[in-house]
Amino acid sequence: LYIIGDSTVRNGTGGQMGWGDPLVNEFDPTRITVINRAIGGRSSRTFLTEGRWDAVMAHLKPGDFVLMQFGHNDGGKLNDERCRASIKGTGNESEDIVRITDKQPETVHTYGWYLRKYITDTKAKGATPIVVSLIPRNIWKDGKIGRADGSHGGWAKQVAQQEKIPFIDFNNLLARRYESIGQEQTAALFAGKDHTHTGPAGAAFNALEMTKAIRTLPGCDLGKALLPADLWIPSIFSDHMVLQRGVAIPVWGRAAAGAEVKVSISGKQAVAKADEQGNWKTSIDALDTPGPHLMQVSTAGVIREFKDVLIGEVWLCSGQSNMDFTLAKTAKRSFSGVTDWEKEVAAANHPQLRMFTAEWTMAEFPQRDVSGSWQVCSLKTVGDFSAVAYYFGRGIQENLKV
Repeated sequence: LYIIGDSTVRNGTGGQMGWGDPLVNEFDPTRITVINRAIGGRSSRTFLTEGRWDAVMAHLKPGDFVLMQFGHNDGGKLNDERCRASIKGTGNESEDIVRITDKQPETVHTYGWYLRKYITDTKAKGATPIVVSLIPRNIWKDGKIGRADGSHGGWAKQVAQQEKIPFIDFNNLLARRYESIGQEQTAALFAGKDHTHTGPAGAAFNALEMTKAIRTLPGCDLGKALLPADLWIPSIFSDHMVLQRGVAIPVWGRAAAGAEVKVSISGKQAVAKADEQGNWKTSIDALDTPGPHLMQVSTAGVIREFKDVLIGEVWLCSGQSNMDFTLAKTAKRSFSGVTDWEKEVAAANHPQLRMFTAEWTMAEFPQRDVSGSWQVCSLKTVGDFSAVAYYFGRGIQENLKV
């Protein structure tokens, strides 16, 4: 999924954040990669003329999605110190200018023309375009948030209908949500006195609303890549996991807003209630019995079970290539392999030693989850274990008898 847009979608100014960044965390990283290519100050026109769309197109492939939101920077004069405004409307009008910024000629088109350009290019790549109307500003009149139905919001909807593609009326959707929580709470979502740009809380709020819209978007499969709406638990909780002995065990995740979530293991139980954003967290009293145990997490008829759970020592092993160096030479890590690694692997039958390895990835912001799962140490799995972590775990096991 590629996201394109302006600073209300991605923002590098301190204290401000666009909805595109927290939206990344709403998707299952094992099912889709989300890349936010929106950038502050850009319009439907300048995102194209600066070559930013070409950079997206260079990587776009069949089955991908493009989520586009423009409009906030499309107003104003066509030829000024920013040269970013588009012609109003959705027609095919154009105007030839020589930009005062760099003395270069340019043919300026309508807002709708630029959206159709992105849509046509996306379809040509076998990908799915999704048009999003611009988020509303925090400007009220007679108890109502101002809408953009008569301008860029309405034009975006018109283009999407003409092109027969998915459309999210974010402008009206968010306006209704802001009105439902009132002016005071809405103001807290924006960055200081800014009426256009949200802060982190507002970005998360908007991203959650976008998630709901994507999940119910007719004729679009993007919602299938979202994390479950009923009950989501981080991948660190899985079959064969090890939980720390002697301390309260934290468990957390997402569920429907206000839902009660129950966590149980070996007769001990804890209950949590999901907040307005669906987040919940609880803890189970300390356990010392090694196991194996069965953990259950349930809410509203949905149950997640984790089998073969052990209670013991949990250590975080972090580093660079030295920690990534695996016990055996593998296809992914041909540079690895300890001395006589074949003998080490052949003798590595330690079912009570488990390892969770976070997959290689990179992100611009902290992520809610990582890809990975717990693996039981065996002749088949140990080759991919970090060599340092493996020997450290063996030492802990031998010394503490866990």
